[in-house]
Amino acid sequence: MIQKQRFSLPAIARFVFAPILALATLSIGSAQPVAFTFNAESNVSIILPQNATLPEQTAARELSDYLTKITGGDFAVQNEPATATSTAIYVGDTAFAKSVGVVGSTVASEAWRMKTQDDNLILVGGGTRGTLYATYRFLEDVAGVRWWSPWAETVPKRGSLSVRAMDVSGKPAFAYRDIYATYGNDNGRFAIRNRLNRDGDWPIGAEYGGGRDYGPPYHVHTFFKILSPAKYYAQHPDWFVVRGPGAPTVNTAELAMSNPEMRQEFLKLLREIIRKSHQDAKDKGLPLPDVFSVSQEDNDVSEV
Repeated sequence: MIQKQRFSLPAIARFVFAPILALATLSIGSAQPVAFTFNAESNVSIILPQNATLPEQTAARELSDYLTKITGGDFAVQNEPATATSTAIYVGDTAFAKSVGVVGSTVASEAWRMKTQDDNLILVGGGTRGTLYATYRFLEDVAGVRWWSPWAETVPKRGSLSVRAMDVSGKPAFAYRDIYATYGNDNGRFAIRNRLNRDGDWPIGAEYGGGRDYGPPYHVHTFFKILSPAKYYAQHPDWFVVRGPGAPTVNTAELAMSNPEMRQEFLKLLREIIRKSHQDAKDKGLPLPDVFSVSQEDNDVSEV
């Protein structure tokens, strides 16, 4: 039976809910028998799909690094069709996971699943980030790793790590998750470790699944970034509402939203921005932006 977990708490608030999180950690398979145990001498492979995505590769690298820190062992990362000599951790949409009915491509975007299969473990998720979320869940809830900030972490040192039989899945409760101004300047690593999917004004790199960012040109004050006075004012002064003399600027003007010709041109430009942004995201392997800001400049022209 699959256990459902739908909460995802950022690390910045964990100290408030430490007792609750401790109970949640203990509840994951705590009544189940131990599926396998590994230590520094164990021969454990981390196996990726044959054509692993960048986020899947990141998940495997993070898993290998932290399991080495915890146990002192060596956790080699291989791609299918690698054959595990003993216990293996299958990361991402692997053929092994599919063979036991766990198909990552059918998992909802950003949903994740941790499942033991005999003496193996499957970590998989949907969309570009789900497998990363499954990996970070395992490192936190089973291995006991804590990321307090982009620069501070706690990694337990253990002689061995036991993994109980489990089949646990979950999905973030909110589609858009961002804590403004917690930047680590780390390409989004800390954000994704905490199951955020936006990092304020900083981009989340493709290796961390990309961000659920606003589409171009920006997330606020976009009127003139879309329809520029420098290009249009000379021929269409009636497309702008200007306070005082001189050409319009972001401080002295707004678009004349009541002008139908201006609106038609604005919509044409916005559609082209959306089309191009989707193509750019596809080319880079990033999620398609689905929110575009159409908002006035930051001034008091409304008082004119």
